[in-house]
Amino acid sequence: MALTILSSNRVETLQENLCYRLTERLPANPFAAEIIVVPTYAMARWLNLRIAQQQGIAANIDYPLPAGWVWQLAASILESVPDQDPLQPALASWKIFNLLPEMLSNPAFASLQHYLADDDQSVKRWQLSNRIATVFDRYQLCRPEMLRSWCDGSGEHWQAELWRALIAGLAQSHRVVVIEQLIKRLRTGFDCSPLPERISLFALSSLPPLLVEVIHALSAHTEIMLYQ
Repeated sequence: MALTILSSNRVETLQENLCYRLTERLPANPFAAEIIVVPTYAMARWLNLRIAQQQGIAANIDYPLPAGWVWQLAASILESVPDQDPLQPALASWKIFNLLPEMLSNPAFASLQHYLADDDQSVKRWQLSNRIATVFDRYQLCRPEMLRSWCDGSGEHWQAELWRALIAGLAQSHRVVVIEQLIKRLRTGFDCSPLPERISLFALSSLPPLLVEVIHALSAHTEIMLYQ
């Protein structure tokens, strides 16, 4: 197994290389979906259209985003990992929305309390909850050390307090912990049959350190193609 990196300053060139390699060697299991990790859903639509135009068809291809892909990978390998990330932004937004009212009396939340003072219809609270959920989502891949310290009780500001409230009951199943367990499993001997034969990562402009660790550990078990 190996990690191969193909670089170009033109996304069209990367796509042509991807299309060539997908058809150069077909998977042993004809029913196995091709996995292409993409930065956005817009990129997935563009890529699927280009492949269809060039090959006549684009079928049985999954286009997960990086965070969703890592979680799916962990769920296929690790025990007791739910199929769905409980702190993905769509779910975390609602949890934060429900947590904020009872936490605003905490002095650490004074700035948020001031911001939401005129929020009669909870519109601002919902918008704020979405923004916070997005930031926390990025922290889990880009700032895992900071989240670990918050979990250990460091930090008395509102973000740390809110994070600890958010993961109450999820201490061993939020993404930072799950990815650490995934990397440890990949670095030891295990049955790699659940893994796909090949995984392509396409046009990811930046790779968080935690994701780089996953890719490096995964490349010992399956073929990784990085188009960047």
